[in-house]
Amino acid sequence: MTSKRTRTPLRFLFSFLALAVLPVQAEPLRLALTNDDGWRSPGIQALASAFQAHGFQTTLVAPLNQQSGSSAALNTNKVTVTRQAERTYSAAISPTEGAEPLVAGMLAIDIATALDGMPPDLLVSGINQGANLGSASQHSGTVGAVIGALNPSINGALGGIAVSTDEPKCDAACITRHYADVAEFTANLLAALPTPLPAGVGLNINYPPLPKSAIRGVKVVRQGHTFPLGGRAMRLDFRCDACATLADGESAEAGMRPSPDASLPEDSGDNAAFADGYITIVPIEGDYTADNFARLSRQLGKAIRKLP
Repeated sequence: MTSKRTRTPLRFLFSFLALAVLPVQAEPLRLALTNDDGWRSPGIQALASAFQAHGFQTTLVAPLNQQSGSSAALNTNKVTVTRQAERTYSAAISPTEGAEPLVAGMLAIDIATALDGMPPDLLVSGINQGANLGSASQHSGTVGAVIGALNPSINGALGGIAVSTDEPKCDAACITRHYADVAEFTANLLAALPTPLPAGVGLNINYPPLPKSAIRGVKVVRQGHTFPLGGRAMRLDFRCDACATLADGESAEAGMRPSPDASLPEDSGDNAAFADGYITIVPIEGDYTADNFARLSRQLGKAIRKLP
């Protein structure tokens, strides 16, 4: 990923840490790790393996089971945390229902702090089964966990990284290799950073469902405006056609109706770059009014050029 193909126009491209005066990380990274697919899922286990191989100190706390689409939801009732292995825990709000990803991530931070005597350097969330691009990102539990980490009023602010990918259409062994590739990219990126991300700053990373040899490069981009489903820009309508005519006590079916919408604006953000075969990284902040894109874009290149 160090070819000239990664050197796309400045406003779209990583230049991570153009400040050469920043020190190189001297100590192994200490990471809190979570996801929204459950603690056993192949994506989070691939990250845990890659982080261990890089010597990162990792504490994993993830929902007991699948909790996708949770956004930044909170559990305010009791959560039961079960140790599954060393530095590996599941979190549930009942014997069978997983905790929200944000809550699992905050518990990962808390347990890591208790084990190490200091907060971790970052929260990492993923690898999610399914890309989190464009306006779909707001509804992602993978991204929602990172939003919690960026928020100073929840456990104190850290930096955070969300990692997602679409699974390639291939056999089980191929899918396992793909998750390993995504995890290795993530670990290499973290190792290439001169310092951890600042508190309150996050990255939303999406890796295309392609072999490493087919990846065209890495781009830092703004979040797209459309909701992608199956590679198409979609309009999501939540409808209840019969609800306006119901009598008291009557019920009717309602739900989401996705449909292609050619009237949506052309999307030149992460959706387009991802479709072109680029790994996309969108800088995010927990403060929805903030715009840190320009500064972070100028800071992100040296790390990319260090990647193998």
